[in-house]
Amino acid sequence: MSYLKRFIKDEEGAELIQFALVIAIVAVLAIAIQGVVTSAENKVNDAKNLIDGINIGGGTGGTGGTGGTSGVTP
Repeated sequence: MSYLKRFIKDEEGAELIQFALVIAIVAVLAIAIQGVVTSAENKVNDAKNLIDGINIGGGTGGTGGTGGTSGVTP
């Protein structure tokens, strides 16, 4: 019976449970943040691809500015 009373009054288990809950919350937040970052990265890549596809200068091919010419012949 004295073991049961000691077990009920002991608070070390409560500290361990609190620590485990904090770790679990941090893990859930990390997973959620990873999802948000991945979604944002996809949107930025989509915008980059859209901008790269714009043909500036009337040239053919739409290289997005690579190659050193703007489609104007001297």
